[in-house]
Amino acid sequence: MKKTKGQRILLAAMLMVAGLVAFILHGGMGLTTGADAGSSSSPGQVRMEVDSTVISGDTVGLLPPEAVPADQGLPDAALPDRAGEAVAPKEAQTGPVEPIAPAPEGSGPKTTAPKVPAPKVPARAGAPQKPSAPQKPSAAGESAVSGTVTGASLKATPDSFVLTIVCDRPAGDTAHLALSSPARFVFDMSGSWRLTAPNVIREESGPVVHVVIGTHPDKMRFVVHFRDTAGVRTGTPVVKRDGSTLRLTVPLAR
Repeated sequence: MKKTKGQRILLAAMLMVAGLVAFILHGGMGLTTGADAGSSSSPGQVRMEVDSTVISGDTVGLLPPEAVPADQGLPDAALPDRAGEAVAPKEAQTGPVEPIAPAPEGSGPKTTAPKVPAPKVPARAGAPQKPSAPQKPSAAGESAVSGTVTGASLKATPDSFVLTIVCDRPAGDTAHLALSSPARFVFDMSGSWRLTAPNVIREESGPVVHVVIGTHPDKMRFVVHFRDTAGVRTGTPVVKRDGSTLRLTVPLAR
């Protein structure tokens, strides 16, 4: 019995020692687990010693920027990843901006572009010159003359005929034209004329059958019709003026 009781006491002591050892080991494992948990929450960071210096509330926020310790001497793994952070723009300086005074005139050198003379195009040798526009004949007497033909008469012979035209003012320019098939002679008196005499002069005999007078806006026309429409030919007419009377003589040839 004594041996059994001593064994029990020894067993109890061993149990107490084992419990104490277990308690000590359990506390050390808790500290190790907490340290491991802290290290696992921020992988790659180095634990640094805590500064126990107490900073008073009066000095908080008044430290100059250069007093704040920079991240110097730390390994690259200890620096926080700032690749995604936006860089804050530098605040613009506030204050009055002095305007820049313009440079006075004539202070700088004036530069002028050199004048380049226009190249002269040489005239081609033998190039025909452009003909000048033909000059219009003077309209004196055409547009200025505006009057009335008060009478017209005809006197014919086998060799010629004479047409007499009486106006209330001197006549202007005249023109003539010989036609064939049938044979006719046309005489124009330029201007705006009005006719108060008969417009047809008839002949009973001789080389001329009749003379037809027609008025136009820019002329008065006299058309002489011949009796022998095939064999008569007219020569160069002659116009004579006597004041406001005009006499036309036309030679005839067969």
